[in-house]
Amino acid sequence: MIRKFSTKNPAKPKILILGGGFAGSNVLREIQKKFKGNDAEITLVSQDNFFLFTPMLPEISSGMLHASDITNPIRLFCKTANFCHAKIRSIDVNNKAVSVIRIFDQKETELEYDYLVLALGSKDNFFGNINIEEFAFTIKTLEDAIAIRNHIVSVLECADQERDPVLQEQLLRFVVVGGGFAGVEIATEIHHFLIDATKDYYKNIDAKKIRTIIISARDGILPEVGEELGKFALDHVKKSGIEVITNTKAVDAGEDHVLLSDNTIIPCATLIWAGGVKVDPLISSLKCAHG
Repeated sequence: MIRKFSTKNPAKPKILILGGGFAGSNVLREIQKKFKGNDAEITLVSQDNFFLFTPMLPEISSGMLHASDITNPIRLFCKTANFCHAKIRSIDVNNKAVSVIRIFDQKETELEYDYLVLALGSKDNFFGNINIEEFAFTIKTLEDAIAIRNHIVSVLECADQERDPVLQEQLLRFVVVGGGFAGVEIATEIHHFLIDATKDYYKNIDAKKIRTIIISARDGILPEVGEELGKFALDHVKKSGIEVITNTKAVDAGEDHVLLSDNTIIPCATLIWAGGVKVDPLISSLKCAHG
């Protein structure tokens, strides 16, 4: 419920929204509907100056979509609100102030608020595994998706020139950790891209040697959609040529391999992590009641 402020109070209430993703932009839209004109001073803070449609990041990695297809300037949403392009440094709930660092020149400023909206989303959770964090690609940002795309193309170029069959097979092995939406989508997107690309453009690569592998800690994939649809999706994914290893975790990794919880070592040149998320540290560190 949005609280209505008395017009007798000459001071405008300051509403500060942290985060420009789905949650932040939707809250902004609703608040701007409630407060017409200059009834409130609304500010949205985000380290990206664009809204990103994250469910379609895998399509950026496969080249099916361009970055401009899934991004929109946040300022398009700011009808009456201010936008602050900055990284959030700290949140002081006692003094109702947020310290931010401006992206352009790293200048630090402080924003006061009367009402605060926390919409910072989540961060990748590597569960303390430093090696996986170092050697794995992630799929959370636009930069992540573009990096995966560039890497895959470079790997194909290298594999096309490699004459050692063992090394070529290692280059053509792509491991995705995580059986949820993010993991399954990125695996299927890059797999179809790899098959199509090698058939049409890479004469020295046999498409049958490409192995895309999903590592799922659960008994199947896509737990978000329920058991029945999950089984249907698993069958479909396997029929497309993607391998799925269930009830197994990735426990370690290096530059050229990933180690599984059953002690299996998979030599590979590409490891993508979609194995879990955690609350943004800025939120988890706040000294207040947490849900």
